[in-house]
Amino acid sequence: MVKLAMFGETYPSQLQVNPRALRDLEVVWVGASLESFRTEVPKLRPEVLALDFVDLGKVPEQLVPELLDVTGARHALVS
Repeated sequence: MVKLAMFGETYPSQLQVNPRALRDLEVVWVGASLESFRTEVPKLRPEVLALDFVDLGKVPEQLVPELLDVTGARHALVS
């Protein structure tokens, strides 16, 4: 089973509404705090990151590579 960490404002409520949507994945973390993500997610060793940003134009260019590096995830889905 693939381990997934989800960062974004809408993910927590989306999973509450439809908890079975990702039943084939092991969701190891869901939240909207970048600080919490950086401290909690690396020890959970996700394989994939789902990263939802309100305004992609304001996301620092190195943020996604940094999050991949710090977590050890192999892939990131960015929206």
